[in-house]
Amino acid sequence: MNKNIFFIVVLINCNLIFGEPQGWGVYLGGSVAKGTGEKFEATGIKEKRFMTFPDFGISRGVLINEIPIVLGGGFQNKGYKIEFGKNEKEEVIARYFDMWVMMQHSFGPVFAKAGFFTGMFIDGIKKKEYQFLDSTLLDDENLSPNKYGLDFGTKVGLEFPIATFSLSLEYIMGFKDQDETKLNNLSFNIRYYIN
Repeated sequence: MNKNIFFIVVLINCNLIFGEPQGWGVYLGGSVAKGTGEKFEATGIKEKRFMTFPDFGISRGVLINEIPIVLGGGFQNKGYKIEFGKNEKEEVIARYFDMWVMMQHSFGPVFAKAGFFTGMFIDGIKKKEYQFLDSTLLDDENLSPNKYGLDFGTKVGLEFPIATFSLSLEYIMGFKDQDETKLNNLSFNIRYYIN
């Protein structure tokens, strides 16, 4: 009997702590792209963060064992931009379809979320720019699925609900090397909840 009462109290407290999950939602936003890896640590390399648009997808809040979980899937632009001294620049934009699961925790009006994602490479482009004498040479190359493939990692963020909308800020950290680079994003979006 005491165990049953304890279990009920724990479930009620979990519901109060974590908050009710949101229903179906659609989102649209962008990212600040960044890469990490050995190529970024070489002498003379300067990395520049850059904006990518658009990121979009759907999400669904569910209760699993009375714990709110957010499931989702969507298109995410990742990449990096680096300069090799003054004469060479390289920019990579890789499109992925990411799927994720995140647990949420409410802090007053704000939801903190943390979880994992996996992403499937769709396509992308590598742009190179060379300065030679007074000329600028451009070279575009399609990204190879052999070098850019399945990605996975962690995803953490904050969500600020406003009526049927919310503003989200999320950090996405990839664990798998994509052409000797781990792809990380600071993602921001606006989300509309259908129900």
